[in-house]
Amino acid sequence: MNFRPRQRDEVGLDLTSLIDVVFLLLLFFMLTTTFVEATRLKVDLPEAGQGAAAERKDEPWVIEIDAAGHYALNGEVVEADQLAARLRAVPGRSEDTQVLIRADGRATHQAVVRALDAARAAGLVHVGLATEPAPPAR
Repeated sequence: MNFRPRQRDEVGLDLTSLIDVVFLLLLFFMLTTTFVEATRLKVDLPEAGQGAAAERKDEPWVIEIDAAGHYALNGEVVEADQLAARLRAVPGRSEDTQVLIRADGRATHQAVVRALDAARAAGLVHVGLATEPAPPAR
């Protein structure tokens, strides 16, 4: 008879595969995340005391102009000379396609006029200017 005590095998939990899966999930979420706000221009709209909200049938195409005169079409930065061509290539464009210009209050008048010219050159006639309501007078 063998009365020697048996040596017990050490019980351990192998976490290697769990760590691999966690890193793969982390990598997946990092690569599939979109950063929409990072591509938009910072625009401080001017205030207007008068005006009314426009009636919209569908979402308008938005031209943003920041204080430095940089342009973005629906959040995608474009050069000034490419703006008319990009507006001509708007998918689903019709005679009722609307364009909204969101110009910073410190943007030059020339930058706004250039955006209006680009919309007109693209054949878009329903153009609006975005403003913020003026604070109520005390």
